Amino acid sequence: MKKNQIIHIAVIALGIIFLSLCAFHTTLWFDESYSVAIAKHGFSDIWNITGHDVHPALYYWALHIIYMIFGNNVIAFRLFSVLATIILGIIRIYSY
Repeated sequence: MKKNQIIHIAVIALGIIFLSLCAFHTTLWFDESYSVAIAKHGFSDIWNITGHDVHPALYYWALHIIYMIFGNNVIAFRLFSVLATIILGIIRIYSY
């Protein structure tokens, strides 16, 4: 394993800890409330709404699936985002 990969793994591990700890508070920030509000719409509505937005529709569609499975659970929404971040970090490690 290269030195860069080891450092990257250590940074990702620290990031996982940091992001996970922040996922368990119950208050919503404004940007989180916006995402939750969009996720409560249907798939076609999400497509129409995000067509005028800078954020990708795919994220809101995935968040809508989380909403359909877990209901209005803020922690589930946050853990989904944490999981997506972890996956992107792991993909980055193996792209070296």
